[in-house]
Amino acid sequence: MADTEGCGRIRLALSDGVYWLARLAGAWWRPKLVGADQLPHEPAIYIANHAAANGPIAVVLAVPVRLHPWITDRMLHHRSAPRYLYADLAGPVWGVSEPLGRVVCAIIGHLAVLFLRSLCPVAVRPENGLLDDCFAASLSLLGQGRSVLIFPENPSAPPDPRTGLRPFSSGFAWLCSLYLRLVGEELALVPLAYHAQSNSVHVLTPLRLHRADLANGGVRRLQQRAESAIIEDLARE
Repeated sequence: MADTEGCGRIRLALSDGVYWLARLAGAWWRPKLVGADQLPHEPAIYIANHAAANGPIAVVLAVPVRLHPWITDRMLHHRSAPRYLYADLAGPVWGVSEPLGRVVCAIIGHLAVLFLRSLCPVAVRPENGLLDDCFAASLSLLGQGRSVLIFPENPSAPPDPRTGLRPFSSGFAWLCSLYLRLVGEELALVPLAYHAQSNSVHVLTPLRLHRADLANGGVRRLQQRAESAIIEDLARE
């Protein structure tokens, strides 16, 4: 399955093995991790800047925590993944046009689907908004003592001229609110900043959240606070 539904104990154990093997295989490119002492020991929600395709890879390789990433549903199906890659990367990033771009994306897309599915990710369908099943899947993982990784930038919004960071969508903040209301009394939200020039991932000060923190407009304040923390760190490079 494309998301965490049906990820029973055995499948999760196999997925964990694939995850750690992938980290080992990419050790030669592993970014420097700054602020590792700030990583929480309990399940948490991690957020980071996307930085094209580099951010997700960098975070997974650098952070020694088993993370279940939110991934667009279009990258978890063989029919849609090649088209998504072509529109998102082939022309804009790689500079490869048709027909070669289509062939390259078809090959990479099918392999990517197999690999990404093996990680037991959380499938995200942005058009569903707050009705997306990704929230229930994420709460289930957090309730099992696992951590979730989210890249909350809005791809259709203009980037910050200093850092290239795009404004955050509010999904991660709503997930924090749901967790505090339905699952636990406290939650750690961990901002991560990937610096492409220095190939480093910075662990910023975790935000220790309680239910009262997200009342009366607290979801919006949390979104802005987390976004500002990452922007400020990126601006220092």
